[in-house]
Amino acid sequence: MFTGMIKEIGRVLGVTRSRNYMRYEISSSRIIDQLELGSSVALDGVCQSVTALGRKSFTVEALSGTLDKTTLAYIYPGIYLNLEPSLNLGDGMDGHMVQGHVSGQGVIKAIEKRPKDFLVRVDCSGWKGRLLKEGSIALDGISLTVYDMFSQGFVVNIIPDTWSRTTLPMKRVGQRVNLEEDIQQRIIGESIEKSQMVDENKLKQCG
Repeated sequence: MFTGMIKEIGRVLGVTRSRNYMRYEISSSRIIDQLELGSSVALDGVCQSVTALGRKSFTVEALSGTLDKTTLAYIYPGIYLNLEPSLNLGDGMDGHMVQGHVSGQGVIKAIEKRPKDFLVRVDCSGWKGRLLKEGSIALDGISLTVYDMFSQGFVVNIIPDTWSRTTLPMKRVGQRVNLEEDIQQRIIGESIEKSQMVDENKLKQCG
């Protein structure tokens, strides 16, 4: 379980490609002390298990099923990833509940810098998750709030602190991002749909 509160930005040090998986070595100076072999860690929102540990780096292996659904398939040495270790019993809950089970991707359509914040417009037409206006969404593992919705996707409003502590400043229009809806939001959306009381201005399913 994760919160979407990014703890560190890690750099990809190496990538090993195989037929059924890809192995990544990732630098870490902050969360490395919280990790051990088998620990869960979210890379751009994708839950992975630590398979090797170094003094300032760790290694994970992404299987083909994960590569098919997430942006980990496009990782190469030198790029940076949002990192978050899994929650431990007693940890604070500052973001929203996500599992690191990314179900699809979106594409950044526009980035707008405003005097006090940033707006990022994301096309999620290929994603099957549910959106609630002013609900929660994890974008590359970052806990964000849906600011607005349009026919093919949504807009998130990002404060400068979140912008500066994540990989968001490195994102560009046309780039793919991992998406995961909040667990409670998913349950609420399913309940609303079953009761047939859908307000199309407040609830939509991408894709």
